[in-house]
Amino acid sequence: MVVLPAAFLVAGVLIRGRPGHSAAAAASLGAQPHSAPTCPLQPPAGGLAAIRAPREVRFVPCFRAAYEIDGVVVPRTGEAGYNVTGSASGRDIAALLHGLSKSGQLEAADRTLRAHLELRSGRAAGAQTADEAGRLVQIVLNSLADRGRMQQCAGLLAWMQARGMPLGQVTYCTLIKGHGRSGDWRRVKQIYVAMRRAGVQPDLATCNAAIDAFTRSGRMTNAELVVRDMVTERVVSPSARTYNTLLRGYATRRGTPRQRARSLRRAFGVLRRMRSRLGPAGPAALEGEDVVL
Repeated sequence: MVVLPAAFLVAGVLIRGRPGHSAAAAASLGAQPHSAPTCPLQPPAGGLAAIRAPREVRFVPCFRAAYEIDGVVVPRTGEAGYNVTGSASGRDIAALLHGLSKSGQLEAADRTLRAHLELRSGRAAGAQTADEAGRLVQIVLNSLADRGRMQQCAGLLAWMQARGMPLGQVTYCTLIKGHGRSGDWRRVKQIYVAMRRAGVQPDLATCNAAIDAFTRSGRMTNAELVVRDMVTERVVSPSARTYNTLLRGYATRRGTPRQRARSLRRAFGVLRRMRSRLGPAGPAALEGEDVVL
């Protein structure tokens, strides 16, 4: 059995995984079993625990929730102030985070989230509290990733990790989608490997996001390895979208005439695999998608 390191880095965050878990899947994507991926993001001086959340957040009250949440002071003119006291419910905080994110005030959303979670961390934690925290984190992470602000995502994740907050399946999926949109296939590979090593089972959306990121960068070998992982490791069954993403990757692949002919043959091989796995109606499931063949 291959023994994996107990800790490694992903997006600048120290992730602790289970040694030996999904070793074959991690190794198939080119992970080095005794080295940690590097990241340009460095923790602040004094360590990750030195990151502190503010107790007051200033923002422009240009959305309805700003006027309905306990603790928000809205003046006649200028910026509003939110004094984070922990009195607001999770639903109110979610509404505030949505409003800040949709209005483009991402720094204020980040600060609000950190302050709220830091206050809640001192209370008795249960499964419901953890689930609520995860939903709030996803509001901010999704907004940051949608705008390509992956360094800020990494900073938030470092802050979470310093406080012992686990990274769930949706968090990894958000990171993969965000880095995929920016064309950083190396970071996508790093995060996928980290997810498997940490014992977090990827769902179909996560696998498809990784495959899409690889195919957009022309990394068809990596994309095929994710599909093989889905099938041989029985992670999740490939869908019509999975195969169509592979088809699009092969059809748009550049190269010499010989290389393009080889890619075309592999594309028809993907169609055969789709029919074998999804049945004769498999290609029909692509109706409405951007079918390339």
